[in-house]
Amino acid sequence: MVKIKEPKVIVSWACTGYNNSGLSLRIARELSRHYKSLLVELPCLGIPRLGFVCNIMDRERHAEAAILDLDNGKGFNWDLVHKADGLSLLPANVFAAPDYPVFSKVEMNTLIEFPRTVVNEGAKKEYQWIVFDCQGQLTNPMTFFALKQSEKVLIPVDNPGDAAYVLANIKRLVNVFKQPASKFLVLASADLEEMRKLMVLKNEEQKQEYNVKVAAREMKDILNFCVGNQISYLNIEQNDTFYEEQHVDDLEVKEAVRIKL
Repeated sequence: MVKIKEPKVIVSWACTGYNNSGLSLRIARELSRHYKSLLVELPCLGIPRLGFVCNIMDRERHAEAAILDLDNGKGFNWDLVHKADGLSLLPANVFAAPDYPVFSKVEMNTLIEFPRTVVNEGAKKEYQWIVFDCQGQLTNPMTFFALKQSEKVLIPVDNPGDAAYVLANIKRLVNVFKQPASKFLVLASADLEEMRKLMVLKNEEQKQEYNVKVAAREMKDILNFCVGNQISYLNIEQNDTFYEEQHVDDLEVKEAVRIKL
């Protein structure tokens, strides 16, 4: 029996509430130029973002539908996944009701199993990389279990005031849940040296234990951390620097909101 090779997992994690869907999409797009890749937005807080970034306004094909199918014992439905320019995408529902998110409709075990199900089903389809776009905290089951099974975790930090909270999350994952500290990369928007001084894991005696990796938001640095030298950077566009947000046309957003209301 041939063993199915499991795809590698990257988590783009906005534990401070940052909108990181632009980052997630940019990484997944670049990976898809070299590998079979899937980008999934986990609606841990019920806030849809990726659909607006990549302009997918679909009432039926979205992550919430996949989660509900799993909860109903139907398994993972690949017909829900969108494809564009060689990349497979499963965004959250941009029409989701903010007062009744999907995580309040399903069993806890469904939320726990969903990231693993995506990875297992992705392996059957021979996906090589899966990027989870996470917006939740450690207390959110989908976020937590996506983090546990990830190869790499990317955390954007804009405000130095958020550094202590980010570090506390990383410390919890490393010390309590035994995740390797080397899997985390903090993406700073400015003053890298100051952020590096802040991103230091310490033991109980407050002696320096590990410097969490910090990098600028340039695609070359991000891919080098995630993939190493397996990608030729000559193929990356010169202006392929991480951007904070990618907006769809304002009229399209207004129309989506009008329809939803």
